[in-house]
Amino acid sequence: MKKSYFYLLCTLGCSLLFNSCDRNNDNPSQLNENASIGNPEARISFTSTQLLIESRKVDMLTVDQTLNLEWDGLNIYAILQADANLVLYARNTRITNSPRYTLWATNKYLPYPIQTARLVAQLDGNLVVYRDAPNIPSNMIWASYTDTKPDVTNPSIKLQVVKKTNALNSGSPKYYVKFILEGNNSDRKVIAEVDITSIR
Repeated sequence: MKKSYFYLLCTLGCSLLFNSCDRNNDNPSQLNENASIGNPEARISFTSTQLLIESRKVDMLTVDQTLNLEWDGLNIYAILQADANLVLYARNTRITNSPRYTLWATNKYLPYPIQTARLVAQLDGNLVVYRDAPNIPSNMIWASYTDTKPDVTNPSIKLQVVKKTNALNSGSPKYYVKFILEGNNSDRKVIAEVDITSIR
């Protein structure tokens, strides 16, 4: 009788234990939440960003026109080339015969030179390279596809140099060029962001 009673208690205890384990494992969202709570670094940024310099703002570039920015011996400029390719370049002016670094490009161009191309920051929020007037879709070579409703005010483009510092390695900051599309007097879209630390 005692053995039967002991066996019954053991069976009941094991059943309760297994059910408890099953209930704990049936809630993966709870497990993920606990993991997130135990890993607060996943929600903390250790990088601070400082704006160092900003170029003038323009709403259009025609062929061979440039948007320039001089900083710390670097000549940084966006240019609409004769083949209608929009390219961002940099050159270290402190080094004799310094190479010209290609930082970014649309890589959309014509197989022949053209003098009627233009880059336009539009009221609809889009940044577009057209081969010729009028500014219609059939003349489009490249676009940022950042159009929005309602229209934006004061659409323009600009260049910036920013410094990014990691709190865990503050002695080795990095420097970036940003090519930015503006609208409504604020930054709407970073078209390109390139690390220039190694060429300065």
